[in-house]
Amino acid sequence: KVYPVREGTEVLSIRMKEPYKGQMGTPNVAQVILKAKQGVTIGFKSDTFVVQETQGLIHVPIYRRGNIATNSTVSCILHTGTANSSDFVIIPQLVVFPINSTQEACSVRILNDDKRRN
Repeated sequence: KVYPVREGTEVLSIRMKEPYKGQMGTPNVAQVILKAKQGVTIGFKSDTFVVQETQGLIHVPIYRRGNIATNSTVSCILHTGTANSSDFVIIPQLVVFPINSTQEACSVRILNDDKRRN
């Protein structure tokens, strides 16, 4: 799942008051709407990847869309499910998306532990 963090639209008001040598016209209040620049969304291409235990190093694709005119980074952190530390090697990573890059990958080394599971 992708949970983008974005700044929302913000509003400010400008009010005129106490004119000197003149009368207050209408409207005497204006709203200024500040629109945030389009943010960046980073996520996995899919929520499930099936690989063989013998595959070794795998690269799980992640995408970036939105404003790609600047560098972006994301951390890839492994959490155990039914697999444990005998099934993979934790490779903590900070993935960097260079300017104009839309796809990178998180890497995981899969270990062939040859254990029979009941």
